[in-house]
Amino acid sequence: MDGNTGAEGSAVSASSAGESPVAGAAKTAAASSPNSTTSSSTGQPLTYSIADLAKEFDVTPRTLRYYEDEGLVTPARCGQQRIYSHTDRVRLGWIMRGKRVGFSIADIKEMLALYNLGDDRQTQRKVTIEKCETRLQTLEAQRDDLDRVIAELSGFCDTLRTMIREPKTGRWIDPVTGRPPARENLSITGPDAPPPLKKT
Repeated sequence: MDGNTGAEGSAVSASSAGESPVAGAAKTAAASSPNSTTSSSTGQPLTYSIADLAKEFDVTPRTLRYYEDEGLVTPARCGQQRIYSHTDRVRLGWIMRGKRVGFSIADIKEMLALYNLGDDRQTQRKVTIEKCETRLQTLEAQRDDLDRVIAELSGFCDTLRTMIREPKTGRWIDPVTGRPPARENLSITGPDAPPPLKKT
């Protein structure tokens, strides 16, 4: 039994040879976990313990309990043990993908809540596309900002690398022009610029 999950489930052993990691882990979990049941026709788990899903999705049991508190998954109870359904497992896949691309729990909860409207998931699809497009716009804007900062820092480094010290005055100069570099080539502007030095 996994010491991190206590009485809520046993650890899942490695997947069998020739199977995908997820399929192998699920089969092993179904055979070994007292909370898992298996389809007689497919041999695939129909229910999962908290240890099964924590291992499959590489999260802690505490995280799964948090998702339950938020209403994102609704495991059944057998005494103190949680028993997750196939639907819970699918919803966890949605949650993990949403978290990876930066959606908030509130966004994920809203999208999942639209699943059972009875409109063949048309509303869920529409809202999900809108949220994905908004998220893409945000990420693209962040990428543009990063590209500008990277270009500015690269130019700054190039200027510093090419400067030489003038023997007579000890000043740092541009080897091509023989003059100190232009002020704009030595400054970093924007929100990440350091504050100006105070005169003493």
